[in-house]
Amino acid sequence: MQLMLGSASKDDVIQNETLIEAPIIRKLTISEIALNIYLFMVADYETTSTTFAHVSYVLATHPNEQH
Repeated sequence: MQLMLGSASKDDVIQNETLIEAPIIRKLTISEIALNIYLFMVADYETTSTTFAHVSYVLATHPNEQH
């Protein structure tokens, strides 16, 4: 999270440049960072619960593998 917060820009304006010039380097806005943090937290929660449910199912259906 600290890396995301460190990449925040001070303004929400993106300046347009032509394709001939160097590529646009833009930092994330505070709202983009907040949405990314929320997504990571929700994805982490879903991944953990899904993995635990799958492992529980496999162990319940294969009692000889529990040892």
